[in-house]
Amino acid sequence: MALTYGSKNVDFGFSPILEPLLFNRNIFQPGISYTAKYEMNDMGEVFVRVLGKGAAVVGTPGSKFTNTDTADQIFSIPRNISLLRSEEIFDALAADVSYDAGASHLETALRVVQEKWNETIFAALVTGPAKTGVRVAQTGVALDKATIYGEVVDSIAALQANKARPTVMIVPPLTYAKLLKSPEFLRATDLGDRVVETGAIGVMAGLTVFLYEGASAYDYVIYDHDALAVHSRVDAFRLRDAIDFPGVYAQVKIDLGTAVTNGDRVLTRATNGVTTTTTSA
Repeated sequence: MALTYGSKNVDFGFSPILEPLLFNRNIFQPGISYTAKYEMNDMGEVFVRVLGKGAAVVGTPGSKFTNTDTADQIFSIPRNISLLRSEEIFDALAADVSYDAGASHLETALRVVQEKWNETIFAALVTGPAKTGVRVAQTGVALDKATIYGEVVDSIAALQANKARPTVMIVPPLTYAKLLKSPEFLRATDLGDRVVETGAIGVMAGLTVFLYEGASAYDYVIYDHDALAVHSRVDAFRLRDAIDFPGVYAQVKIDLGTAVTNGDRVLTRATNGVTTTTTSA
C-alpha cells in the first residue's frame, strides 16, 4: 500500500540490497573440527582398517618372545547422504527486480545446504553409531562463570583417561554466554587472525571453541577432531537453464559420508543433566 503525506501519495522504490537471511554458523572445517584424511578420489564408500593393539610382555633379559596373531577390524564410511537445493528463477522476475536474482538465489541455496551439512555432521558426532569405542556421556552441576572452567577441565580429563587427545569444544549460545563471563576463556578476537579465520569463537583449556546454535540440547561437546570423519563431494553448484519455464534453476548438491571413528574420543554433556544415547557400530 502506498504511503500518503496527508491526502497525497508519495513515490516508493525497492532497495537493491537484500535483508540478509539468518542461518546457523558453518562450524565444520576440514583439519580443524573434522578430519578429511579418508577422502579417496570419487569412491562412494571408504573402508578403514584398525590394527589390533595387544600388550607388551614383561620378562627378564633372557626371555623368549611370545608370538601372537592379533586380529584387526574393518569399518566403512559410505558416502550415502545427499544434500540438495534447487531454486526456480523466472526470467520475468530477474528482469524486473533491482537485485541480481541468479547470484542471490544461488548463494541462498548454498547457505541452506551448508546449514543442513552442519546439522548432519553434528548429529553423527553426538548420536550416530561410533565405528569403535563408546562416547563418554557426562552430567554435572549447573554451569556458570565460576564453575564452567573446572567442569571443562574435568571433561578433558575424562577423555584423557581414555587416552584421547581432545582438540575441539562445541557450545550452544547459553554456554557461550557463560564462557564470555569466565576469565579463563580467550576470545578469538584476542588471539589473532589465524583463529578468527577458522570460524572459532575462542579457546578454553587448550580447546578450540565453536558456537553452534543447533547444539542447544547440550552444555557442550568435546572431542578429538581426528575422530570425526567426513568425506564429501560437491556434485552441483550451478545456474542451469530450465526446461519447463523461461528461466533458470539455481542448484546446489553435496554428497557426504560422516561417522565417529572412535567413540572413546568424544564426550557429550547434556543440558540440565539429561543423559544422551550412546551407540557403537
